[in-house]
Amino acid sequence: SAQTLNFRLTARDNSPGGAGVCYQDVQVVLANSGPLAVTKPNILGITWYQQGVEQITWDVNNVNQAPVNCTDVRIDYSIDGGVTFIPFINSTPNDGSEWVNVPQVSGTETDCRIRIQCLNAPTFDINNQNFTISTLVNRNKDIDNSAWVKVLPNPFEESFTLLIVTGK
Repeated sequence: SAQTLNFRLTARDNSPGGAGVCYQDVQVVLANSGPLAVTKPNILGITWYQQGVEQITWDVNNVNQAPVNCTDVRIDYSIDGGVTFIPFINSTPNDGSEWVNVPQVSGTETDCRIRIQCLNAPTFDINNQNFTISTLVNRNKDIDNSAWVKVLPNPFEESFTLLIVTGK
């Protein structure tokens, strides 16, 4: 079952001749759900290319249900290994997946991270591995995923030939 923690922050100004004191109480409920967890991009060697579209995925792990009720999340990205974050998507349903337009960067960035955070609860996750955002446009993607289709030349620049093999 969920556990409730109560905290109090007390501040005193130490003013001579009559110090002032303030306090604020806060309650945090630790639920059995969670954790929210970024799953993609989350391995070494991932490169995103400007002007591309990429998918971000995360495990919801029941944080969208009571008592957390995280129905919407915010997605941010970092180009400095997670020290600072730049807003990416201000609000999207907490459904575990979002397709995004790769952001423009001034130079190839190799220390990129993704943060998913609940809009209404103090829960978030940052992916575990840095990935790269390249200033190049990906024209060299290997699309030869089938024994029946071949792209020539591979990689290609501006034009290509699609060879369809009808039998092996």
